[in-house]
Amino acid sequence: MLAGLTVAMFGLLPRAATAVAWGMFAACAFLSFLGPLLQLDDWVLDLSPYAHIPDLPGGDVTAGPLVTLLGIAAALTVLGLAGFRRRDVG
Repeated sequence: MLAGLTVAMFGLLPRAATAVAWGMFAACAFLSFLGPLLQLDDWVLDLSPYAHIPDLPGGDVTAGPLVTLLGIAAALTVLGLAGFRRRDVG
C-alpha cells in the first residue's frame, strides 16, 4: 500500500514524493506503535493500512481486507505509472 502510494506520488508529484512517502510511513508506524498506548479512537487507528492485516500467528485470516489493500495498492501503482509515462523525463 505504501509502495503504491510512493509510485503514485513519484508519477504525479515527483518533488513531493519522497517527503510524502516517508511521512506516510512515519504516520503508520506512529499509529501502529503508539496509537493503542495513547488510547486513540478506532477510526484514527484504522487510517493505517497495518490495522487491517491479521495478527499472525493466531489471528483469523480473511481475504476481504487483504484483497482490498491489494486493489488499492495496484490502483495507486497504475495511477503512478500512468503519470510517469506522461512526464517529460528525457
